Amino acid sequence: EMVSHGVMSVLTKLAEESGGKVMGGEWEVEDGGARVHFIVPTQSARAIIGKGGENVKALREASGMQVHVEDMVLGERDTAEQVVSLAGPTPQIQLALPMILEKVEELSGQPWF
Repeated sequence: EMVSHGVMSVLTKLAEESGGKVMGGEWEVEDGGARVHFIVPTQSARAIIGKGGENVKALREASGMQVHVEDMVLGERDTAEQVVSLAGPTPQIQLALPMILEKVEELSGQPWF
């Protein structure tokens, strides 16, 4: 919960400083919109997607955000990571972020984490 709050504080400040947008390196962002990218362990990315895409579909429906997990894997084995991207209204990130962090937290007890 503290991580989620911290990330939202940063995103809110970024939105204030950039005219209500969080651009995440992209230029074509609507007013009040956000494009954010998180690098997560590949095992978390798989959990975010879920069997047959069921988890990512539920995440999209519950948050109203567009959610995309990049196919490209950075690194290898236990330390491999993937990018999870969110796009949509900035306030909706508050709904999507806890779901993503939950999947990362599930792995926090692993020795490599």
